[in-house]
Amino acid sequence: MAKYEIMLLVDGNLDEAGAKSAIKDLTALFSKQKDYKETSLGLKDLAYKINGLSKAWYIQLNFSLEDAEKIAEFRRLTLIDKAVIRHLIINLEKDYGANAMKNEKKVKRSKAKAIKYKERMAKIAAEREAKEKQMQELKDINSLAEKPSK
Repeated sequence: MAKYEIMLLVDGNLDEAGAKSAIKDLTALFSKQKDYKETSLGLKDLAYKINGLSKAWYIQLNFSLEDAEKIAEFRRLTLIDKAVIRHLIINLEKDYGANAMKNEKKVKRSKAKAIKYKERMAKIAAEREAKEKQMQELKDINSLAEKPSK
């Protein structure tokens, strides 16, 4: 069962009740899913105009889902709905997502990669140090060979 997070940007010209009613059909797909949570993050200014709009309602959906076909249906309905100006679907079980650090499996894998990285960097540093030492010895030998005998 995969965990999903969806962010919707809904037309800012609507009031909050209008925005929620505009996406009622979209949220109906997931409202009966396990761990369903809908959060309205409010009306916010957009960084740039989208379809001539400078404000949008930010609505976040979180839920668990087994059937990925519902995600495809959601995407299709979102593209049809003119009130939704943008949407972002994140599968939190994948290697990306804002809550990736809450996933124990990912944290364990990340720590293992960090250990390997540190070992590799230590090996590179040791090789570099050995080369520098070897170069210094060569310089010392060359300087001794170049000194004139008295």
